[in-house]
Amino acid sequence: MRHTQAIILAAVLLAGIVSGGCTRIHSAEELTKDTRPETTPVFTDAPKLEFSADGVDPYANVIAYYVEQYQKDLESDDMLQPFTYVLYDMDKDGTPELIVRTGYSEADYALYVWTADADKQPVQVEGCGNGAHTQIYGSETELGFFINSCHMDTEYIAQDYLTEGNSLEEVQIYAYQMENEAQSAYGYYDLTAGEGFFRLDEQSIEDYRYKASPQVKDAKTALSLEEYQKQLEQLDNAHAVG
Repeated sequence: MRHTQAIILAAVLLAGIVSGGCTRIHSAEELTKDTRPETTPVFTDAPKLEFSADGVDPYANVIAYYVEQYQKDLESDDMLQPFTYVLYDMDKDGTPELIVRTGYSEADYALYVWTADADKQPVQVEGCGNGAHTQIYGSETELGFFINSCHMDTEYIAQDYLTEGNSLEEVQIYAYQMENEAQSAYGYYDLTAGEGFFRLDEQSIEDYRYKASPQVKDAKTALSLEEYQKQLEQLDNAHAVG
């Protein structure tokens, strides 16, 4: 699959490209190996997976692997939340990538990306994205996917894209810590208020279908990130909204 360098939102970029330090499966034959960071419990063993020859769905056995691991781990932790996924064409070449959110708590959620090669075989992308307190977004014009992490009055927005070397790179776009109660009351920025942006609706891996994930517009009115920043900076406790 073609991996095209992303077109970054230059007007709001902050310096620094961050790569995820994540465990990687190097080939289809290694799908029984652990895909999570070393700081989390190890997956139980899974049988060797065989890929279908029809090439209709390159990710069917990848999903089967994650489902099996989740179900086995659920036996010892009945409060474990299902892993989730989205199917989204990150590099806009006509074939969607599979993005899987795994983890055992909100704090250690990570986003793993799979793409398909020319033979429609799944290939795990090097690295992983931040999945803690995040939602996943797409864009009509920008490559890659976007995350918006909102937690304890801190917001972090980043763009994750595929490199030519089949790795996942992350560029920070926006980071801000609310400075007062008025700003906290005003709330976080909704990426779907930006032109051409939409939230990707995550589904449980147990409900997997090889179909592009729904694209959701949550924002009721349009508002650019720059406009939001200007409004936020004008707020203090003496000038609270409402």
